[in-house]
Amino acid sequence: MGDEYSPEHFDLDQHCRPMYSMLVQWLYGDDRLTDISIDKGILIMGPPGTGKTQAMILLRELANITAVSDMKFAIKPCAEVVAEYQAEGMDVIRKANATHRCFDDLGSEPQNIKFYNNDLNVMREVITARYHLWLTTGRLTHLTTNLTPEDIEKYYGERVWGRIRGMCNIFELTEPDRR
Repeated sequence: MGDEYSPEHFDLDQHCRPMYSMLVQWLYGDDRLTDISIDKGILIMGPPGTGKTQAMILLRELANITAVSDMKFAIKPCAEVVAEYQAEGMDVIRKANATHRCFDDLGSEPQNIKFYNNDLNVMREVITARYHLWLTTGRLTHLTTNLTPEDIEKYYGERVWGRIRGMCNIFELTEPDRR
């Protein structure tokens, strides 16, 4: 994953300007926000190449270089979470609860994994655990995905999609591929 801010590939055009404006307001806890909640994480959906991961990297970097230390978060590809689960088991799900966290590219990971003969949809379990964590501690979960709402329901179930909607502000990017 390109995990660094790359200004030479960034273009704040009319397609993404409203989202970036709201993300910055959200980061700073702007109480004038009416369309999104500062108490929820971020879900950015859209086709490949629309800048979802780049948006979260920029938001993370902004949180890291400003005085908004309580909003800092780590970014982890979902496929990497699943690979770690295959190697380490359930400890990976517990470790995923350590901080505010962004899970990048939901839906790109293998769906059902075996660990000691147990089949598990790892990201379904991670999202469920993160939802309970959000309810009890306010810890935020951010996600990026190429999936549609219907796909998320199909892969992870109606209950998980409901939990994502409950704990995340949803942004949908529809502009053309930027790559």
